[in-house]
This record gives sequence, C-alpha cells and structure tokens, in this order.
Amino acid sequence: MKNSKNTSVKNKGGILLRTIKSIFSFYPRMFPLTVICIIFSGAVSALPPIFMQNVIAIIEDNFALGDYSLCAGAIFSLVAILIVFYVLALLSSLLYNQLMAVITQGTLKKFRD
Repeated sequence: MKNSKNTSVKNKGGILLRTIKSIFSFYPRMFPLTVICIIFSGAVSALPPIFMQNVIAIIEDNFALGDYSLCAGAIFSLVAILIVFYVLALLSSLLYNQLMAVITQGTLKKFRD
C-alpha cells in the first residue's frame, strides 16, 4: 500500500513534465512568451513597496526644510515610472491571458485528436 502512494506521487511529477513538454512542442513560441509575461507581471507587483520606500526617504530628507515643492519633482518622476510599469504589467497580463486561452483550447483539442 505504501509503495502505491509513492509511485503515484512520482507519476504525478512525470505527468506534469510530459504535459509541459507537450504544450511546448505544440506552441514553441507562445508558451515561453506566456511564461515571460507571467514572470514580468509578478515582478512588477513587487515594485510598489520599493517605490514607496524611495518616496518616504525623499520626504524625510526634505521634512526639516518644510518646503515640499523641492521634492515634488522627484516624487512625480518616481510615480510616473511606477505608472509606466503598471501599464506594462497590465498589457502583459492581457497578453498572457489571451495566449493562455489559445494554448489551453488548442492543447485540449490536440490531446483529444
């Protein structure tokens, strides 16, 4: 009984690997592009805390002066960069969702055939 559980766990890993290889053979360009888009979207979701840390550091540096117009340009540039990253992540997310729809439907059709 114990051996059957261990064997089924090993087979699941093998099945997953075979499935990924099959998908890659069906869509050699779309599949890596989809993976890259997913990784990019995930990486961009980690950026806001870094930008907030930089904005807080800029505000702390100019807090003693009391003139926030000095740091407005630096804050605006950081926010603009963050907006650009969010737009790119949105486009990346849209692209990988569309690609995954094509890959999923095509792969299921090819498996059935």
